[in-house]
Amino acid sequence: MNKSKNCSNNSSLCELFSEDEQKRLEYTAKQKALYDYNELVYENFTTGYEKGVSEGIVKGKAEGLSEGILKEKIRMAKELLKMKTMSLESIAQCTGLSVDEIKSL
Repeated sequence: MNKSKNCSNNSSLCELFSEDEQKRLEYTAKQKALYDYNELVYENFTTGYEKGVSEGIVKGKAEGLSEGILKEKIRMAKELLKMKTMSLESIAQCTGLSVDEIKSL
């Protein structure tokens, strides 16, 4: 039997595959299945990562918007309190803050 130059490092495996076509086909099929599995895992990871990033951006924007709205309500309540022309209940009604929240300012 003639060994190819590529078989010199792993001679027993190469001899087995070069002699037995069925084993070579089984090995090739197994390697393809492993490759396909790894590709699927990578694709699912990439898709999941991208989806997670997108959802995180949306959630971050929503939280930032809510935080900004709350800060504006607090700013407005503080300005109205400085004017001393409105009751706490009226300020609460205008800003959407509770009377207790306004008292804590």
